[in-house]
Amino acid sequence: MRKADPSVDSAWSFDGAPGPPAVQCRPDDTARTPQDRSLKNPLFQGDAKLQAVADGKTTIQSGSGLHIKKVQTALVNLGYALPIYGADGSFGGETQVALKQFQVDAGMAPSGALDQPTMVALDARAPTTPQTKYPDYGEMFKDGLLDATIGVGYDEDGSFDSEIDQIHESLIALGFTKKGPEEAKKLYAKAGMTPPEKGEGDYYIKEKALVYDDKDIAALVRVITYKDPEAKQAFLEAMQNSDLSMYTGHGRYGSGPDFDHKDRGEGNIWINPDATVKDPGTGAMYEKLKKQRAEQPLPTIDFSKKYKVWLFDGCNTKHYLKPIRAKAGIDHRKTDVFGWGTEISISTTAEDVLEFLQGIMQMESAQELVERLNKLNGIKQAGEGLQAEGFGDNPTSAGRRGS
Repeated sequence: MRKADPSVDSAWSFDGAPGPPAVQCRPDDTARTPQDRSLKNPLFQGDAKLQAVADGKTTIQSGSGLHIKKVQTALVNLGYALPIYGADGSFGGETQVALKQFQVDAGMAPSGALDQPTMVALDARAPTTPQTKYPDYGEMFKDGLLDATIGVGYDEDGSFDSEIDQIHESLIALGFTKKGPEEAKKLYAKAGMTPPEKGEGDYYIKEKALVYDDKDIAALVRVITYKDPEAKQAFLEAMQNSDLSMYTGHGRYGSGPDFDHKDRGEGNIWINPDATVKDPGTGAMYEKLKKQRAEQPLPTIDFSKKYKVWLFDGCNTKHYLKPIRAKAGIDHRKTDVFGWGTEISISTTAEDVLEFLQGIMQMESAQELVERLNKLNGIKQAGEGLQAEGFGDNPTSAGRRGS
């Protein structure tokens, strides 16, 4: 198993039937007369505490209770994930982050508090069931190229070696052709992109991978593995520049992708330096890694250059999601993230990233992408599988698919 901390809380993932389209915020949403402020949304109707907020009598920024759970449910239904704790009825830091994201998208100052304007906007916008949200395929394909990177981490028993072979074989089976760096550079140049500078990797190209907006879109997949001495640097570069970056490997106790032995820190991308490890043995090992790491989590890189999707395919990688948002520049408008809320098997290492790649090429919704990998990994309990985060501002359709 790609194990991290088996004692984590359950978390939210997309499930249930798609909800209705979002109700757009009207110019008078935050300027209703007192008699017009009664909450109309079925999620909030009749709740005295939330009605007091809508009436401007109070502001909520802490506490717990059913009224908080209703607000959390509204945020989740809109696509603002609560990946660690879900709609648990407690107003903590995770809820504050999601509320800030909603406020920014609604044109408000991001206070993170549930005040009158925020409550009124939530009442107008929130669907009663989860909305269907999509990656921003229009942004992803606008240069005519789907640029994807697969990074495979390190396993002390060498179990990922056969998975690496399977990735190569499966890309060929999917119609990709293995190409050299020079041919890849031509495709990058055609898309107006700068070729990768770090690491080597193997390149696979499919000239007509899909059609979007009546245009042929090529796909280029670069495979980086722990065998490359610059794997960590190469994957960091991909996280910045690739349309789609998929790490598959151990979650390393919720700390980040790892391209070297678990007793070393040089190959770790330290997304989460404060992972909680309750097992004494692995806990001591993790503390040792923290002390010897050579740099701060996610070194200062401009991750806001383009829209992108990240998949972290490893046990309990949902713990990456919260610290990702705490890092300056990694905002939800430019970066959508998927991480696992449970332990998953090494045997699906290759299949996971290839299934996800196919889902992206078929322009599936975030929910469909989640369902693909949950089914593959035998996840049946809602909240225990793959988590999708950052989709609150995303489109509710795939856009103009080709015919």
